[in-house]
Amino acid sequence: MDQSGNIRRSVSLPIFYAYHNVGVAQNYIYFIQPIVNTRFPAEVILFDFNLNEIGRYDVDSNRINYEVWFDSHNKHFYVLGNGIVTRVNIMDGQKRIDPIPFDKIEISSWGVLPNDMLYFVKKERELFFLDLQENMECVLRHKIKGYCLKLVPLKNGNVLLVSLNNRKKEQVILQVICFDKQVPVH
Repeated sequence: MDQSGNIRRSVSLPIFYAYHNVGVAQNYIYFIQPIVNTRFPAEVILFDFNLNEIGRYDVDSNRINYEVWFDSHNKHFYVLGNGIVTRVNIMDGQKRIDPIPFDKIEISSWGVLPNDMLYFVKKERELFFLDLQENMECVLRHKIKGYCLKLVPLKNGNVLLVSLNNRKKEQVILQVICFDKQVPVH
């Protein structure tokens, strides 16, 4: 698309299955789709902004959370699978699979923050932060007051947690969660 908003190029994709998620990351456009009758139940397709295909990657996705998250350097992307998180190197397709400490049914939401922290919200009541640069080490576990509505990354690397009060449904609770590597996780 040029500066006037005119489309300069379009790409036609053969779609054999419905795409479950389409999104835009800092450097990529991505599609994730289910694949039937294969060992890997999902495929991620990446394009640059000139609509050149970067690659296709088979991943284990749990068919509940068809989401793709990227690290801050856009060197890797992450997909949630059945009890695992798969990290894929975009350039060479190498995969690293890490187990997660709870099953997919308990995960309400998940994602990667700009400071390369992987987060999981468990049953909308508990928040876990895992450091992607420290081999998925759990650096913080936080009990949520109420039900988690949204996590918002702040410029200083901390996170604003927005939750809904259990008893007073109209009351919203705001908490700033600070990361401190010295805090032990229990």
